[in-house]
Amino acid sequence: TATAGYPNDKEMYPAYEKCLELGMHVQFHTGCEELPGTRTKYQSPEHLDDVAMDFPELKILQLHCGIFNNMEMGLWNVMKHDNMYTDIVIPVPLLMHFRQYFDMEHIRFLEFFMPDKVFYGTDFPMTMPFYKAMLDNIMNMPISMEFKHKLTGNNFRKFVGWKVKNRNN
Repeated sequence: TATAGYPNDKEMYPAYEKCLELGMHVQFHTGCEELPGTRTKYQSPEHLDDVAMDFPELKILQLHCGIFNNMEMGLWNVMKHDNMYTDIVIPVPLLMHFRQYFDMEHIRFLEFFMPDKVFYGTDFPMTMPFYKAMLDNIMNMPISMEFKHKLTGNNFRKFVGWKVKNRNN
């Protein structure tokens, strides 16, 4: 028996139709995953372009926005498709000095082009020891307070349909 591999394999389409019917979103890991047995080729955000086009009413969450894989395509997907969202993991400030990660240039890009379609993904449980430091890092970034609140919860609440706290959207 054949198994589907890429998110845009037609064998996956019945699952997306069922998610639409049930009002569910789908999510795909698009950052390079270091877990044993994972294959990076299946995590590329380029395969989600087809899914977003073929299912424009399906909410798609692109986990990690293609980090260390194809970040530019991850960003493009979110800008291009109304139904595509992403999370980003913002680590300790040291990694933010590298362009391959989410440096301040990328953060400002997100704030300018897609401020309502991105949120901070904790990558729990791996980041649990650094969680407070990462939140502190976000709050100390030279971005608007409104975008900080969107990154740290309000955009996620909107994505899943939770009531948004009344603080700068």
